[in-house]
Amino acid sequence: DNRPLLDAMAPNAPWAEKVGPRWADFVAELGFSGIHWDTLGKFSNVMQDSTDLAGFLRATKPIVEAKGLEQAANFVDGFGWDGSLLDDTQAGGRVISFPYFETWTIPDMEDFFYHSVAPKGGGVFVCYPGKSQTHEGEMQNWFFAGIWPFDLMIQRWIKARKSGNSYLAIGDGIHHVVTQYFPANDGISRPDVEKIRRLVFDEPTSDADFETDVSDRPAVQLTPPQRPQAPQTTARRPVLRAGAAKSATPGEPGNNSGEEPTGGVSQRAVEERAKREGGEEAAAAAAADAGSSGEDVADGASASSARTPGRDNASSGAAGRASTTPST
Repeated sequence: DNRPLLDAMAPNAPWAEKVGPRWADFVAELGFSGIHWDTLGKFSNVMQDSTDLAGFLRATKPIVEAKGLEQAANFVDGFGWDGSLLDDTQAGGRVISFPYFETWTIPDMEDFFYHSVAPKGGGVFVCYPGKSQTHEGEMQNWFFAGIWPFDLMIQRWIKARKSGNSYLAIGDGIHHVVTQYFPANDGISRPDVEKIRRLVFDEPTSDADFETDVSDRPAVQLTPPQRPQAPQTTARRPVLRAGAAKSATPGEPGNNSGEEPTGGVSQRAVEERAKREGGEEAAAAAAADAGSSGEDVADGASASSARTPGRDNASSGAAGRASTTPST
């Protein structure tokens, strides 16, 4: 009915001068290390004619740097890309920290990314694996009908790592992306984690990687050495928590049960950390606390996540999906 759904602003230098300082202040106050400027790409002739993404980024560079921040941007299917943004020899150095390509035209833009944009690594390749094995209506997956999205994700992840790049795959350690709408994701089961570790990272997986409850085990009692005139300390140390994968039936493409797995760090890790920080006495206190508090402790998530290139999951600062305005 011709009613507008949202405002889409073309990224260019004047718009950067208007919104850049506001976002830099906001992101710095939140404690992020940088801003990821998300875009909608070339979705109309007006947007194509009005956009100067490189000009926008050059204008925001001094603004974000003044707040101690870095910046990156989403070049949707290569739209707005300018290789000079990565030129370290220019005055002030590179404009963006790394290239981030959300790719839809396969294989043309995939080849462009690997051969021209980030041939030596350091970039983030984004190509969503889709929602079903048929990949109906998924233009980026037209040539992969019959391949499970999870397996397609692994194929692309392996290729990115072999070239020194990263691939957007895992968000919080227990879910993987399927489309550009990140909340609509799929869970990662225990077989999924084992498959990722084996195929992508060439790493084995043991039961300890999935252990989430050791509260029924007896606490390891350590006897600290006697130190004359040294007071005994029994201060509680917090049980540190981290995500851990939830078990599912072997052979499933993913765990879609909706359950939220829990986990943390191992009792040994708590004791060793306490020993490093406070000596044998603190380690003994940590051991007793971990065994009696009833808290769940575990060895942490098996699937990795990361914030910067060189790892395998990319995110930076505040992200969003408005033309140039990141949302939180």
